[in-house]
Amino acid sequence: MINTTRTFRIFVSSTFDDMKAERNALQERVFPKLRKLCRDNGCRFQAIDLRWSVTDEASKDHRTMDICLGELKRCQDATPHPNFIVLLGDRYGYRPLPARIPADEFDTVIGFIDDKKDRKLIQWDENKSDGGGGWYRRDDNADPAEYVLQPLTGIYEDWDTWKPVEKKIHRILLTAAKKAKFDDIQIEKFERSATELECNDGVFKAKSDLAFCYFRTITNYDEIDEHRRDAFFEKDEESQLLLKNLKERFEHIIPWAQIYNFNAVGQNHDETMAVTDDHLQALCDRVETDLSQTIQSEIDRIEKQTDLEKEIKAHSEFRHERAKGFLGRKSVISEIQEYIREGINHPLVLWGKSGSGKTALIAECIGQAGNEFTDRKIVCRFVSVTPGSINLKFLLKSICDELERKLGFESRKNSSDEKADIGSITSKFNEYLGKIPDDQKLVLFIDAIDQLSIEHGAHALNWLPKDTKDNVRIIVSVLKRDDETDPAGECLRRIYEYHKDDKLIELTPLSPEEGKEILLSRLKNAQPSRKLQDEQWDDIIKKFKKHGMPLYLKVAFEEAKWWKSYDGLPE
Repeated sequence: MINTTRTFRIFVSSTFDDMKAERNALQERVFPKLRKLCRDNGCRFQAIDLRWSVTDEASKDHRTMDICLGELKRCQDATPHPNFIVLLGDRYGYRPLPARIPADEFDTVIGFIDDKKDRKLIQWDENKSDGGGGWYRRDDNADPAEYVLQPLTGIYEDWDTWKPVEKKIHRILLTAAKKAKFDDIQIEKFERSATELECNDGVFKAKSDLAFCYFRTITNYDEIDEHRRDAFFEKDEESQLLLKNLKERFEHIIPWAQIYNFNAVGQNHDETMAVTDDHLQALCDRVETDLSQTIQSEIDRIEKQTDLEKEIKAHSEFRHERAKGFLGRKSVISEIQEYIREGINHPLVLWGKSGSGKTALIAECIGQAGNEFTDRKIVCRFVSVTPGSINLKFLLKSICDELERKLGFESRKNSSDEKADIGSITSKFNEYLGKIPDDQKLVLFIDAIDQLSIEHGAHALNWLPKDTKDNVRIIVSVLKRDDETDPAGECLRRIYEYHKDDKLIELTPLSPEEGKEILLSRLKNAQPSRKLQDEQWDDIIKKFKKHGMPLYLKVAFEEAKWWKSYDGLPE
C-alpha cells in the first residue's frame, strides 16, 4: 500500500559551518511547529537538510551532489509548493570536483593542461593497475562516454590528506576549462559551489514561486580578528564575485516577498568565530510565517477536493508511476486491445506469479486504452493503493460514484432508499454496469483483486459479473498463490470455476531476447543514459534465463546502471 497522506518535503540548502546556528534554530524552533501544523491537517512535514546526513561512504565515492540533487528532485515531486529554502551568508561555499566529465569535454580540458605532471594527476593511466596516480578514469558504460572521479581509498580517506590534492585538481581543471573558453553550462561543473548547484535545480530551473531565500549579513566583521573570519567570509575575490552573482540571480527571479535579508553580529570564538543568537528568533518567526502560510494555503486547496477526486487522483498517479518505462508483452497488449475493441462479453482475467509484471502491464494498458479508445470511458482501480481500496464495499462504492459522474447516472445520495450494506452496493454496481446507454462505452480495470481483504466475501467474486453488455469491458488481474491455505488464493480458484480459457491470460516468463530488449531500453532512457559491456550483458541474461520475471529486470537495472565499463563482473 502506498502512502496517500500528503507530505510536505522542504529541501534546506545552505553553506555548512557558517550557517550552523541558523539551521540548528530552524530544526529546534520552526520545524516541530510545521510538523504539528501538517499533522493536525492529516499531512506530514519533512525538512531535508543533507548537511547532516550524507554518509562518509557517499563522500568517499563522490556521490554527495548526486544524493543531494536526487533528494531535491524527490522534494519537488512530492511537494509542488513550497519545496525549497536557501540560507546564504558571506560564504560562497564548498566547490566540489565534478564527479563525472563528458569525454569530449575532458579531452578538450586535457589538451589545455601543459604540465605533464598535472596531466598525470588528472587522467587515469589504463596501462597501470593503479592508474599511475590519475584520478579520472574513462567509463564507456556512460552513453556518451565520460570520465569518472575515482573513490577515495587508502591514505586519501583521511580528509587532511585529500584536501590539498582536491584543491590542486580543482585548480588545474578550472584553469584549463577557462583556457578552453567553455560556456556557462560547461564550466558550471568546474566552478560552482555545491550550494549554487542545488539552487540551480531548486530555483533557477524550477518555478521561482516555490522557493524562499534568507540572506544574512554580519555587520561587525571589522571587530573580528582577521584570522578567525575564514569560516564565515570569503577572502578570495573569485568566490566573492560568484557569491555576489548568485545573490543577484535570486533577486532577479524570486519575488521580493520571498526574500528576507537579516543582520547578525559576529564574535570571536575559540580559534574561529561565531554569531550571537540575537537574530535567530526573528529569522525563525519569518521562516515559520513563510512556510506555514504557504503550507496552509496548499492544504486548503487540497481540502476543496472531494473524497472521490482524491481517490481517482491517487490511482491515476500510481498508474503513471507504474507505467514509466514499460516495455515488452506486445502480444498480451494486443490481445487486451482486441478484447476491448470487439471481444467476448465476459471479464478478461490476467493472472501470473509474483514478479510477472501484472500491475505494470495493467497500468500500461490503461494508458494505451485512454489514447486508443477515445470513445470509451476509462475507470481504473489498483487494489491496496489507497487504504480504502482493499475493502470491497469501499471499492465498489467509489467505482459507482465515478460511474455516476462519468455517465450521468442520478446520484445515490439523492435516493431515499440508498443503503450502505455490501449487498445493496454490489447490486447497484451490477445495475450500473447493466444500464449503461448503448451510445456510451465503458472499460473498467481492477488490478490485484486477490489483495482485497476477506471482508464481505470479496475473494468469492460474487460481486464480479460473469457476463457483460456489448459496450462494457472489464479487465482484472490476480496473483497465482502457491499456498493453498492462503484465503486470497480463492480468487483464482473461483475464476477457474466459471471462466473459460478464452477469458484467461497467463503472464508467462519473458524470453531472454525480450529481457535484453527491455533492459537495454531502460538503460538507454536512464538519466544519464547507460549501456553495458558484453561480459556484463552475458552475466545478466544468464541469470535472467532462470526465471524470466520482469521483477528481476527491475532489480538488475537498479544495480547495472551503476556499473562502470572497467568494473568487470559483479561478485
